[in-house]
Amino acid sequence: FFHGVLAMLTRCFPCCCESGAQEQGRFEPLADPNLEEGTARQFPESQQPRTKAEQSSHFEAPPSSSRLSVEEQQKEKARLQTMVREFAKAVVQGQECQLVDNGLHPATYSIDKSLQTFKVSALSPSGPSVTCDMVQIVDVVRQASAAGLEVPLPADETSARFAALKFEAQPGVPIFCGLIFPNGYERERFFCCMRILRWAVDLRRRDQDSPAQPS
Repeated sequence: FFHGVLAMLTRCFPCCCESGAQEQGRFEPLADPNLEEGTARQFPESQQPRTKAEQSSHFEAPPSSSRLSVEEQQKEKARLQTMVREFAKAVVQGQECQLVDNGLHPATYSIDKSLQTFKVSALSPSGPSVTCDMVQIVDVVRQASAAGLEVPLPADETSARFAALKFEAQPGVPIFCGLIFPNGYERERFFCCMRILRWAVDLRRRDQDSPAQPS
C-alpha cells in the first residue's frame, strides 16, 4: 500500500507546491531505523531549539512548481518521496508529542503500517486519546486560533510548536486534534508530511473507486 501512496506523490507534487508554498518547510527528515514499533522517539533537551528564531531557521519554503525547470521538479519529487518515506517509517513507531485537550497531556502519535489510521494516545492510561481514518482528515493547520483551541503555553511557543489535524468523523462535523511537538522541526515535519500523505491517500482512493477504462 505504501509504495502505491508514494507513486501518488508524483501526481500531487504540483498542488503541494502551488497551494502550500508558504505552508511547507524544506528540511531533511529525521528517522531512527533502530527504534522498535511502538517505541516513541525521545528528544533530548540539547537537541531542542531554544528560541523561535532557532526553530524557524531550519526551514525554507519550497518554490512554486511554476518556477522550477523540469529537472528541478523531478529532483523535488524525489526529495518529497524520501521525506515522506522516512516520516512514515518513524511515525509507525510512535512519535512524542503533547495532546491539547483541556490542558496538555504527554502522548504519542502514530499511523498504522497500512497508513490508514491516525492515532494519538496519552501516556497516562486514564488520559485522552484520538483516533481517525486518514481519509477523514480534511486539513492540517498550524494556528491554534484556526483550530479554536486554547493552548496553555506562551504565544511564541505555541506559534512554533503547535499543529492540528482537522477531521470529520461525520460529514460536516469538524473535529480538531491539537498537538504540541518537542520543537519546531518536528512540527514542520508533521505538517508537511501529513498534508502530502493525506493528498496521496485520497488520490489512491479515487483511483480505486474509478471504473476501469476499457482497453
